[in-house]
Amino acid sequence: MKSLFLRSISIFLSLLVVACQAAPPATPTEPPPQPTNPTSPTKALPTKPIVTLTPTPLGGMQVVEEADLVLHSGYIYTVDPNRTVAEALAVKGDTIIFVGNNEEVKAYIGPTTQVIDLEGRMVLPAFVDSHAHATSGVSDLYEVSLYGIDSIEKYQQTIRDFLAENPDLQALQGAGWVNNVFGAKGPTTAMLDEIVPDIPAVLYSEDYHSVWVNSKTLELAGIDKDTPDPEEGSLKEMRMAIPLALCGKLQWTWSPT
Repeated sequence: MKSLFLRSISIFLSLLVVACQAAPPATPTEPPPQPTNPTSPTKALPTKPIVTLTPTPLGGMQVVEEADLVLHSGYIYTVDPNRTVAEALAVKGDTIIFVGNNEEVKAYIGPTTQVIDLEGRMVLPAFVDSHAHATSGVSDLYEVSLYGIDSIEKYQQTIRDFLAENPDLQALQGAGWVNNVFGAKGPTTAMLDEIVPDIPAVLYSEDYHSVWVNSKTLELAGIDKDTPDPEEGSLKEMRMAIPLALCGKLQWTWSPT
């Protein structure tokens, strides 16, 4: 009887071991949700490292040399041998340290750089002139230009064309003729009288040291073959039938001795 009981216990344990080996693993039980504190809102944790960048104007390029002034988005005429036109430039002190495009100039912009958006405006090298004739810039708009002409006939034709375009002129003024074109004695009143007989004509040489006038101008100035010599000068040439336009200042209209 005891042997039968022990045998039954042995069979039961064997069946239990087999059942445990065949059964699938148990699904772990999830922990119960934690209660949410309504007074403390939840914060999402960052999924990427936080990187702090120092911003710079017009972009994030590393500053290679900080300029005092940057001009960008303009039409910058460099007047170099290739007549290059750029978009931007950078200045440090009294030196232009960069000329190029809008993207490259960002490398010269630092925290204290003054940045000016040109908005398409033009930038030219400075015009520095210690001997300026401001009035000439205006008067040239209303004068006949004789610059760059290489013959007497072309001078005369240029004057004719100007008079035709301006028929109501009460006086003619111009500049640009060259003494060498006329030979040793220079221009004469007769050359000018051919094309400007009725109104005074005063034409300055290219260097503004001589003046070519017509007979009408001499008449209005009160100068003829009987006019006495001025101090330190001579009208000898003019007494010989007034052949010259007389070099010198207009108020004197005389040829130096």
